[in-house]
Amino acid sequence: MLKSSFMVLLLCLLLGIIFGLPFVPLESNRTVEAPFLEHSGSDKAVVFFGFSHCGGVCPTTLLILKSLLDNTTRQSQWPQVVFVDIDENSSTQQAQTHARSYHSAFSGVHAKAGSLAQLSRDFGLNIQQNGEQIRHQGRTYLLARSQQQWRIVKAYNPETFDFKTLQDELY
Repeated sequence: MLKSSFMVLLLCLLLGIIFGLPFVPLESNRTVEAPFLEHSGSDKAVVFFGFSHCGGVCPTTLLILKSLLDNTTRQSQWPQVVFVDIDENSSTQQAQTHARSYHSAFSGVHAKAGSLAQLSRDFGLNIQQNGEQIRHQGRTYLLARSQQQWRIVKAYNPETFDFKTLQDELY
């Protein structure tokens, strides 16, 4: 009887961890190469990896980021906001146009195959592209610069990313 109760408790705990983990922001202090970030200005950055023809998490995330900047009156406190286009068929011009369609302060960059492989290792991305079909995790990263190096402070899963959470983290 005691053994079966322990097994049920263990199973419940395991299921709680498995299903609850996507809702917890992942904290980190890992240094990353982020050549697309400016080396002057804000010491904080919000980076989102997505693609312009995404119909799911990408527009929602960009709208949350737009809301963040629209509701912060002091521009000096704004983080750099960078949309990194992961579509191998895209371009820097497309990425910039797409990012700026959400907010004029956003930057858009296109990650070419070689740099995307390095970014995938640094940020722990899981990107799969087959023609026009692209699958990705939809994480948003909060970065901080310290001693001329960028480090990941937190990685937000789409389920945990909202205006209030990021605002509390930044200001």
